[in-house]
Amino acid sequence: MINDLNKKKKKKKRNEITIETIQKEHSPILKKKNIDIYITSDKPIKIYYDRILKILNSTKQVDSIIEGDNKINNSFVSNDEIHIYAVGSNIIKASYLIQDIVKHYYQLLKNIQDSSMKNKKKDIDISSFIDIKINSKTLIVNDNIILNKFLIKEEFLSDNFDDLINFSKQSYNPNIHKYIEKNKERRLTNVIISLKKKNFES
Repeated sequence: MINDLNKKKKKKKRNEITIETIQKEHSPILKKKNIDIYITSDKPIKIYYDRILKILNSTKQVDSIIEGDNKINNSFVSNDEIHIYAVGSNIIKASYLIQDIVKHYYQLLKNIQDSSMKNKKKDIDISSFIDIKINSKTLIVNDNIILNKFLIKEEFLSDNFDDLINFSKQSYNPNIHKYIEKNKERRLTNVIISLKKKNFES
């Protein structure tokens, strides 16, 4: 009985390595139009900001302001409606982007009004110049998670690359290799923000 207990104590603990691979499900790739802006976490807001202003101001701005009256001509209006797409945490980034766009056009209208020769000045209503619509929905995303568990005979340090390379080269062995596949469902909030200029009269 004592010998059996000693054997159990001497028995080495099995070491295990788990490699987790997540295969994210992607819907068919949509044809991205020139007016579609997809917000991602790896790009700064400045890139989207410059692109949106370039699209909205694609018409000739030089002809849109008439000297003397400082009127904004209808040529200042772009027929393109920009769509901004954001998912998850990028929604906050999209909201900051919209704030910057609104601030830009508010300041533009204010400068035009300040330079006007009219004594009576109206309150600036940015909604009369640019139309903003927001739609949101919930996306159901299915991720396929693959777990590969390997039992190893000897311990090795994480910075010992030779041992790691040799370990990765080992042939498949059902006795030490366990394969598990499971599905995980996630729900994400998706927001679509539409921007379009309106005909404006001072």
